[in-house]
Amino acid sequence: MNKIASDTEATVAAAELREAFDMLDQGFGICELLLDDDGAPRDYRVLQVNPRFAELTGIEDVAGRRARELDADFDETRLAAVARTALQGEKQRFEIHMKRIDRWLDVYMAPLAAPRHFFFVFTDITAQRTLERDWKAAVETAQRLLAEINHRVMNSLAMIHSVVSFETRRLDPGEGKEALGRVGQRIRALGELYRQLNAGGEDGFVEAGEYLKEVAFGVVAALSDSGRIRVNVDCDTILLDSRQAVPLGLLLNELMTNALKYAFGQEEPGVIELTLKEEGGNCLLHVADNGSGILEPAAGRRAEPDSGGGLGAHLIRSFVIQLGGEIERRTSGGGTIFEVRFPKSAAHP
Repeated sequence: MNKIASDTEATVAAAELREAFDMLDQGFGICELLLDDDGAPRDYRVLQVNPRFAELTGIEDVAGRRARELDADFDETRLAAVARTALQGEKQRFEIHMKRIDRWLDVYMAPLAAPRHFFFVFTDITAQRTLERDWKAAVETAQRLLAEINHRVMNSLAMIHSVVSFETRRLDPGEGKEALGRVGQRIRALGELYRQLNAGGEDGFVEAGEYLKEVAFGVVAALSDSGRIRVNVDCDTILLDSRQAVPLGLLLNELMTNALKYAFGQEEPGVIELTLKEEGGNCLLHVADNGSGILEPAAGRRAEPDSGGGLGAHLIRSFVIQLGGEIERRTSGGGTIFEVRFPKSAAHP
């Protein structure tokens, strides 16, 4: 009597298990690895699958059939993966693309207790992969549009700079010519930023050292005789968000212009040291000249405008504020040093 009850319970349990097996939303199957006469893996046989397997793969009547029979493009690397699961007990997860029906499946495989037996679970991830594909296409479109915008802005700034430079050359020496020249240099600094953005590999970021070097050399070329002022550059490789690169480049433009105007006489040679270093989460910009200081007027040079009221000083303070940083100036008979410390944007490592 107990044996009959036990058999009945086992039958009921098996029926319930089969019902659950058939109702799974994932494809599920049990397989057996087949070996050749030398004991090497040669194929695997599908023992049973649930109905969802056929819905996901488009393959029916698979029970009892071999993988090589079911798949004309049998993948030997997949057989090696199956062997690692069936013989070594390795659990695995990977993705496959059913090209015939254009469906992506996530596959999980794990060993069973019976020798060389394993089970697999198929999950349909086609919607996820389609979303990823559409998102990637949207990003690529946005990147192309951004590159086109950067290119157009760069060309526009170059044209404006050319016009400003032409008008500057036509003016007689004086405050107007000087002011227009400084405007031209600021436009050039912005144009260099967009050139770097257009050439860079990472959207919205520029390599700060290369950018600052070009800005510095551009200012020297515009405002001093060839070879009279040397610029030594020592900058770490730092990627900066363009929102930081804009005020940083304009700030350097003002500091370089000040050094060229106030630190050296008209025929006096000199050296400007430019460094940018990363210290923890901060960046340190260091601009130093070896002039005789910029506090007192001397032969061939003018005094620096009052630090509280000059346009250049006002712009410098504004750019430092945009960077969220602090500026310190030290000057003596051996030259002037500007140091600007600002936090690096958290948007990039």
